[in-house]
Amino acid sequence: MAGFSERGGTKNARRRFVFKGAKGKEISFPLGGIGSGCIGLAGNGRLLDWEIFNRPNKASTNGFSHFTVKAEAGGKVLDARVLNGDLMPPYVGEVGKSYGFGPSRDQMAGAPHFGDVEFTGEYPIASLRFNDGKFPGEVTMVAFNPFIPLNDADSSIPAAFFEIRVTNDTRKPIDYTVCLSVRNPLLAGSTVNAYGANGKVRFIKLGSSKLNSEDPDFGDLTIATDAEDASYQEYWYRGQWFDSLGVYWRELSAPGRFQNRHYAESAPGIQDVCTLAAHFQVKPGETGGSRFVISWNFPNCYNYWKPEKGSQEGACPSKEKGTWRNYYATLFEDSTKSATFSLENWQRLHDGTLRFKDALFSSTLPTYVLDAISANISILKTPTVLRLEDGSFYGWEGCNPMFIPINISLKPRLHSLTS
Repeated sequence: MAGFSERGGTKNARRRFVFKGAKGKEISFPLGGIGSGCIGLAGNGRLLDWEIFNRPNKASTNGFSHFTVKAEAGGKVLDARVLNGDLMPPYVGEVGKSYGFGPSRDQMAGAPHFGDVEFTGEYPIASLRFNDGKFPGEVTMVAFNPFIPLNDADSSIPAAFFEIRVTNDTRKPIDYTVCLSVRNPLLAGSTVNAYGANGKVRFIKLGSSKLNSEDPDFGDLTIATDAEDASYQEYWYRGQWFDSLGVYWRELSAPGRFQNRHYAESAPGIQDVCTLAAHFQVKPGETGGSRFVISWNFPNCYNYWKPEKGSQEGACPSKEKGTWRNYYATLFEDSTKSATFSLENWQRLHDGTLRFKDALFSSTLPTYVLDAISANISILKTPTVLRLEDGSFYGWEGCNPMFIPINISLKPRLHSLTS
């Protein structure tokens, strides 16, 4: 990548966009399409702010959703870690959730993490470098969603893109496993997780057995990879208290691949978690990796902030009472279609996004201008904006973290996306 300075070109100015330790604590890097909502990538690698359900959803974590990485050689596990940096203080827990009892379990507290993370945020691409003296390999993550000027369709894909790469810095070949685990966010007691394959793409689709296509909460979510060698687990173990997490970590920490677990029926009160794993061997001094996509399709928007007469929060409003389809739902039938498209077109989508990012960050603009520009264009990938079925683009004055928009009227239409 080209370096830059405020007037002429040293790489030192790039350090403004590199965050470590406490400086990364407040980061939530939005990964999603224009008008599709987003998932936030935290400064330590956590997945948070799951705002994919047609409304703001700050501070949400979607259960045990996370990445992990494992290294093994000679039939023995050398190390396994959550692909997050260590939690920052305070450690008393969160107000309204676990205050006084320590960090909540959905932060994977108690499982091994990486001691240090370096987060480079040059929107629309985030790069993370995970450091730990004990893990046998250098681990990096690149995360983005397509941001390609004059290409609003590809820039509106409802998905988060991740590439995790490991450089083997030891003297022997190592088998690495990268896992993505995600909780089914749909109605508890109705969750259905199903593995499938489409060409080179392997995926798990997360849906519901009880929501019909007209329900405002109807939708699905897909996790997918194009790794040549993959294993999976449609369902984590269903148990009491901490059993599901404990059994998962024991199975992850064992040598070899995941064995699938399948339940024929949904269980009352449970939102099942699934895991998709990519396996690859890396020789000494070489680098290997895998790509993952989290994609979603929650097509039914409705006016929940100011319901029309006869409609109420939690009800199933009719088409005549403030309900419309998201634009992205006209591009893709479901989340599996968008996940497959994303992986099959990865290189083109990544290269177009990288060209825009490099054009911006290699310019001679002062770094504080670059910071302001890149931070503000990220708003296009958040619940602050939405697109109607015909592609019309609307925006809010802003979003309230308490799960409701600040204002109750939409801004005028911006024609530049649809003309």
